[in-house]
Amino acid sequence: MGLIDMNDSQKELTASLTAAISETMENMTFEEIEVLVDTKKGSSVYQESMWATLPVLRPLAGRIALEIPTSYGKCLTEALAGDSENEVCCEAIGDVLGEIINTIAGRFISRLLPPTEEFELGLPETGQGELAGADEAVTSILLSVGGHCIKTSVSGADFWDFSNSKRRN
Repeated sequence: MGLIDMNDSQKELTASLTAAISETMENMTFEEIEVLVDTKKGSSVYQESMWATLPVLRPLAGRIALEIPTSYGKCLTEALAGDSENEVCCEAIGDVLGEIINTIAGRFISRLLPPTEEFELGLPETGQGELAGADEAVTSILLSVGGHCIKTSVSGADFWDFSNSKRRN
């Protein structure tokens, strides 16, 4: 998915986000991702979902967000924590989502900036239900991971500026 009529910088932003998600999910869950172009398949993300957001503080200020079905959050938490015998609570899922969004954000920002430029991320915030402000996204990607639909988005004025003029050499 992403923006309609994307310029080269917007395509780079979306490609960098897709690569960061792919690397993260393949390394953490050992499952490949598939970009979904049919947004109707993603409607299940909003039925019972959990989300994590992470502020990007510098040099590009903005926010990276991840939404997943709660059922997939339980599967992820069981797989990553190695404990499938106990009931998974929302707090544990939130911790796992925070870890995943932090990894995605680090990989994503590293791809956008020159190798010597440092960046700073804030602390993840997690919650349940619909993610507020999702319609403000500069780019948004709907993905399938192991048959589960996830949505990742990037928002913030600096990312709009980046998508309109390349920072990198």
